[in-house]
Amino acid sequence: MSYRFVIDSYAWIEYFRGSSGGRRARNYIEGREAATSGISIAELKEKYLREGWRYFDADLLFINSVTTIIPVDKEVAVSAGSKF
Repeated sequence: MSYRFVIDSYAWIEYFRGSSGGRRARNYIEGREAATSGISIAELKEKYLREGWRYFDADLLFINSVTTIIPVDKEVAVSAGSKF
């Protein structure tokens, strides 16, 4: 799967909460042109544990089904930071 967008942990949290920010991210997430970095997965796991949220495994399955999970290297980090 190729990607045009990198979805960060904040966007995922807002998406799963159904907030207005999550609704804005929906087209990027569900458009099948997005990636999620491995670092964002670690951040999400930590947030779910800290907040006592129970659905990390199900949400991770969804994330994996609609985005490509990618390792973060310098090129990915610079590219993700340049998407304004």
